[in-house]
Amino acid sequence: MNSNAKDMIVVSVQLADWGETFARQAIELTDCFLDNFPVDCDKVYAAGYSPGGETMSQAVSMRPDLYAAYLH
Repeated sequence: MNSNAKDMIVVSVQLADWGETFARQAIELTDCFLDNFPVDCDKVYAAGYSPGGETMSQAVSMRPDLYAAYLH
């Protein structure tokens, strides 16, 4: 096992909606983890596929300061 793997938090959610509503919820979830866990703010990454990709594109556009990188 990679020794750095223990230092990683992976958050995966199921879409209940897509578009601006869920994009704002994704931002709130990210902020919640940043507020409650010892997260390096320079290493917050996002990824999305299909509708999730569109939604996360909106989230990253709304808060580019929040994510270090985004894989679409």
